[in-house]
Amino acid sequence: MPRIAVCLNYEDRDNPRFSGENAYPDYCVNCYADADEEAIAEEYGVPVEAVDKIGDEHPQYEGEDYTCTECGKPLTAKDD
Repeated sequence: MPRIAVCLNYEDRDNPRFSGENAYPDYCVNCYADADEEAIAEEYGVPVEAVDKIGDEHPQYEGEDYTCTECGKPLTAKDD
């Protein structure tokens, strides 16, 4: 499953030394489909353009203690 990336220093994106610090909130399959970029941006205090549903790899949920940011459900391999 794709992830959501939140660029924490979006205002510095044009800086040559831009670090690209990102947060990657985790979502279960159901909550990911309904994830609202505007609400996520507000939560992190960044512009909505700093929130991106991306196709990057994420850690495997199998055997790890990941929970959904939205509903709190433990994430499993079916959420990958």
